[in-house]
Amino acid sequence: MRPYSIGEVSAITQISRDRIRNYEKQGIICPGRDKENDYRMYSERDIAMLQAVETYRFADFGIDDISAICTQTSVEDIMKIAMSRSDNIDRQINELKILKQRNLDITNKCRLIRENLNILCVRTYDDFEILGELDDYMSFDEYSRIYSADESRRPVVYKLQRMITFDPGGIKTNKMVITRPKDHPEKIRCLYMIVKDGENTDDAMKTAFPKCLDYCKANDLIVTGTVYIGMLLIMCEDRKISTYLEIKAPIK
Repeated sequence: MRPYSIGEVSAITQISRDRIRNYEKQGIICPGRDKENDYRMYSERDIAMLQAVETYRFADFGIDDISAICTQTSVEDIMKIAMSRSDNIDRQINELKILKQRNLDITNKCRLIRENLNILCVRTYDDFEILGELDDYMSFDEYSRIYSADESRRPVVYKLQRMITFDPGGIKTNKMVITRPKDHPEKIRCLYMIVKDGENTDDAMKTAFPKCLDYCKANDLIVTGTVYIGMLLIMCEDRKISTYLEIKAPIK
């Protein structure tokens, strides 16, 4: 049983010399030394151990787990490590799926803006719960109400909507409400429009609101007397804040 140099071991196992040396530092393999030149000399056992290491690295086991496996372990121990890692991977997959959906939601919001900006149409939205009220979106000292009413991690901009009630005589109430999606929402038919609002610009609702009423009259639509305005997207343009607002006016 002849010894092998690190170059030979690297060629046999296809493991780089640096990684082989790292495994030695971790105590996973302990090569002997040539008495004449002090070069590392690896045994068949060392090669077998490196092959075992690569088997578990292929499954992305951590170096601590591999060290334990290569020192003293049993089939049951290896199974526990593999099962624990599988459970952790499942959690990561679920977290990534949630993150992917959040990114798809933003993609869909951008698509909505592109297709519906300043265009009136009839569509449906998912009904939601109203959990409370704020004096205004900028009433930051009242934000504790938001977090008390809805402990989810959804951003504040998705939890708040402006609710306007009106009758033929004009606007009756205008307030900010805290909202939350329902578990089993109904589809509400509405007059729908997206408008852009920003710093140092006229209130987008001053022009959008009359336009909505004119559209209803021209198309024989009956509004219920309530309008919900939510923030669809917030961004910066020329160092100024711009927002895209989603207007939903339920109709009969």
